[in-house]
Amino acid sequence: MSQQKKSWLRALFGGREMPPDKAPAGAKRTILVIDDDPSFLNGIKEMLLAAEFAVLAADSGVKGLNLVRYSAHKINAVVVDCRMPRLDGLDTVRYLRELSPQTKVIAVSGVPPADIPAPFRENVDHFLEKPFHRQQLLDALTAALAG
Repeated sequence: MSQQKKSWLRALFGGREMPPDKAPAGAKRTILVIDDDPSFLNGIKEMLLAAEFAVLAADSGVKGLNLVRYSAHKINAVVVDCRMPRLDGLDTVRYLRELSPQTKVIAVSGVPPADIPAPFRENVDHFLEKPFHRQQLLDALTAALAG
């Protein structure tokens, strides 16, 4: 694992304990995480579990959409990577919006927002540029789920 990735993961998971005033009301909320990077996928999953969210994980857009197809009534928000093989984030979000238009979408990418296609940015509720801190994701989820 590269030094940059290790330091990013340390920043993301800096402390296991979250201050009570910063913790979102995650209990009983289900978040689907879709990302082709196994370390990111597992890291975000663990972080969301620690914040008391229920978590579903998929390593591709196709698998994520299948989870939405069969569990849309349980999924409150989706965290999806912009760039993935086979079915990229743009198409994943487009199909997600058809299957479950009420589901909130947080897009994440290592690519600067200016380089992300406008149709993708317009179809998500929030965009986070990698690397980001744990609290940024929790704040984005809290805002999306409250709106």
